[in-house]
Amino acid sequence: MTNSPRPIRLGEIELCDPIAALRPEVLSKRTGTERLRLLVRHHRAPIGFLDVTLGAAGISADDVVGLVRSEFGPELEQRLGSIAVQELGTDGLGWFVNGSARPVNRTPITVVIATRERPDALERCLASHFASDRPDEPVIVVDNAPLTEATTVIVERLQAEGRPVTYVREPRPGLGRAHNAALPFVTTPLVAFTDDDVLIDRSWLDALDEAFRVAPDVACVTGMIVPAELETPAQQWVEDYAGFGKGFQRTIFDLDRHRPADRLFPFTAGSLGSGANMAFRTSYLCANGGFADALGAGTLARGGDDLAAFHDVIVRGHQLVYEPAAIVRHHHHRTEEALRRQLHGYGVGLGAYLTHVVVTRPWSLVSMLRHGLAGVRHITDDDSSKNARRPEGFPADLISLERRGMLAGPWWYVRSRLRISAENRAARGKGTRP
Repeated sequence: MTNSPRPIRLGEIELCDPIAALRPEVLSKRTGTERLRLLVRHHRAPIGFLDVTLGAAGISADDVVGLVRSEFGPELEQRLGSIAVQELGTDGLGWFVNGSARPVNRTPITVVIATRERPDALERCLASHFASDRPDEPVIVVDNAPLTEATTVIVERLQAEGRPVTYVREPRPGLGRAHNAALPFVTTPLVAFTDDDVLIDRSWLDALDEAFRVAPDVACVTGMIVPAELETPAQQWVEDYAGFGKGFQRTIFDLDRHRPADRLFPFTAGSLGSGANMAFRTSYLCANGGFADALGAGTLARGGDDLAAFHDVIVRGHQLVYEPAAIVRHHHHRTEEALRRQLHGYGVGLGAYLTHVVVTRPWSLVSMLRHGLAGVRHITDDDSSKNARRPEGFPADLISLERRGMLAGPWWYVRSRLRISAENRAARGKGTRP
């Protein structure tokens, strides 16, 4: 990639903590690092990102506080009051604590993590859960089409330590299948799904739990995905373009009072969240067949299982809530080659998801055709919500790869459906679970 950006250091400010929580090593300049990105939070709810250019001597905590006041002053006044913002200083921010964000009555929730031959990533993910505010919530690890016993070893060690971890082996590849394999073992009212390449924020489950209470018929909650690191150019391209960030405002979606102005809604399901950070009412998933097993990473369709699930929630008449306080930190791919595969896979998954919608709900085709021109513009126009975030100089061949993937998506979806049907017939012939 040309004009490679320098690494971006990541940090965090919690306005309810003393500013001393900003460690000197975060504020000092590191060789080759000129930029610092701080996630600013209040009661763990994110307010925004503060981007800082580091000088030769780094930046002082006093200067960071000044930048926070300057960048987020109006919003902080809404949350904290103008006097509190004026008093914002390095002698400690704990003065602004005005209550607890923790739900009074917690709803039990199971965490499902599907994995395949990434033991190091899985261990980091599990460690982040057990360091969270709800370490006793049950975890189900789904070992999807494993080649070794590496995942089994990790789970057995945690079980020996008394951790509430269940191991499920799903021999057939596919993320939709893996998630469905976990459902018979879920005994809690809520179930949260994440990937093995994330770090779970300590208040993730509390934020998801609380969001299910903000509207009367919430079947799904999605959360905020922030980068775990931005060390390589490829990671920065992903962060700028892939659309993991859905904003800092809690949003309710449905087909009634909370229908967005977007003419393509609810087909633009990617604007509702991402599969690395989603939760559902268990009863809803079980009543509606779980996830589409022909979609998802590991299938010929490459992805789209999460998009189909979000779309289903809306068209079945339920509500979906995007909750930015429910945070996970995602390890983006570090290399350009991995990014190329990822973007092409995103394209295939999007095309496959839209094909799935037409196949399972043929009447949707009428609406798709009615808004076809708007859909094309959404994909191709530089100022569309999809492309406006694309950074200057983003390689044109990556854009082309994604769009070619979209065109190929219907073909790969059909092939995925046919393969899974054949596998299910073979399983029934052997008397095993399809």
